[in-house]
Amino acid sequence: ATTFLKVRMALLSLAAPRLRFLLCSPLSCRMFMTTISTKRMAPTRLNFSPFTFFIERKLLIHNMGHALQAYYGYQKGHGYIFETATDGEIKYVLTRALIESARGLAKKHGAPLDDTLQFVEDLMVRFENKLLVDDLLRVGKDTKRKLSAGDRLVGAFKMVREQGGVPAHIAVGIAAGYLFDDERDPLAVEVSSYAKENGLKAALAKYSDITDEADVAMIQTFYDMFVEKAP
Repeated sequence: ATTFLKVRMALLSLAAPRLRFLLCSPLSCRMFMTTISTKRMAPTRLNFSPFTFFIERKLLIHNMGHALQAYYGYQKGHGYIFETATDGEIKYVLTRALIESARGLAKKHGAPLDDTLQFVEDLMVRFENKLLVDDLLRVGKDTKRKLSAGDRLVGAFKMVREQGGVPAHIAVGIAAGYLFDDERDPLAVEVSSYAKENGLKAALAKYSDITDEADVAMIQTFYDMFVEKAP
């Protein structure tokens, strides 16, 4: 191993769990992180119930984050998930969106917040792995389903709201989703065209069942920023 890798692994062995996430790279510490997670978290995971928590964790954290990357990355011209996860601008929004959902989900189910946040950290390592060549079209296609009320992005948005949170960063993903218009995906073209022709407010009501004025205004703000290419 290189000197750099040896130093990094030494730091990992000493760092607190939260700091490990910041220090490791996708390739050098994936196995290391898996070992940590297995040893430290397995008892809680095995004993926790109901199972619906794990189903919702996959949909409202993992899948939500995946979709956010696809739609935000599309706006910036990226082609793969690992590119979006290492884009500082997208990573900033993604990390906070994942935390918004994690906090809401832990509160909803009475699950340990620390373990739920550890799941987020493990996900971020996975998202940055260049060996997982996941293209944005595969992840983002079918916005008619993926922007629906009970699915990943809007489902997470509504869940956070129900738990008293403010899903501002998740709203960025929803806004970008309504601009996902890859011509290879007819359903995405349908949804994005409807938003352009009838207004985002009408599209949110039709496809996402979002009608609350404050929620619409929040998403509209980010939608307009994408359209205007605001910094």
